[in-house]
Amino acid sequence: SLTKLLTTHVNAARHRDALSLFSRMLSAPDLPPPTDPSFAHAFPLAIKSATALRLPRAAASFHALASKCGLLSSPFLSSALIASYGAGAPHELARRLFDELPARNAVVWSAMVSVHVRAGDLTAAVSALDAMDVAPTASCFNTVIAAVAESGEHPARAIEVYRHMRRVGVAPSFITLLALVPACTAMGSLTSIKEVHGFAVRHGMSVLSHIGSSLIEAYGRCGS
Repeated sequence: SLTKLLTTHVNAARHRDALSLFSRMLSAPDLPPPTDPSFAHAFPLAIKSATALRLPRAAASFHALASKCGLLSSPFLSSALIASYGAGAPHELARRLFDELPARNAVVWSAMVSVHVRAGDLTAAVSALDAMDVAPTASCFNTVIAAVAESGEHPARAIEVYRHMRRVGVAPSFITLLALVPACTAMGSLTSIKEVHGFAVRHGMSVLSHIGSSLIEAYGRCGS
């Protein structure tokens, strides 16, 4: 029940209230100790609030406490810490934690990919995708594709990531296509636009208004 209240505080951006509640939860004599697995759900919420408040050394403090409590094996807690480290500078601290984790699932990998993207290091983000030793998720690829398209630099790389996504058996979603079409337009590549259009038609996505209007605009800019 307290974790639900903590969630409510975080979702309502009452971050100081969230941290105050979390502090009470850590010391309350009638609650399980912080080493209890249930705290693996409360820690990420407190980390999110501390990150939102941009508290100095917050990530390091939570990292030390979570490590002491033996909870770093939780992918949601470790990914929250990676994101918190990545929100500051340098983001190498996030990479250090990532490298030290005994087990990494798609959630943790996705957090590390996002850190590289936020830092503007798209080369590292693409490399992380290639280095994943677990089955990647669509969100990992979508994050990189969207970042490449928004950067306006080397838009062909977005197409490369999309094709790699399909080669490894990850199904693109409508979010993937919405991120991809602007990159195709920036390239002025009618072939790439037709490739995305064909995928959308085969998977019933072309009827979605956002994708349809994006494709129409892309064709128009390419003079077709």
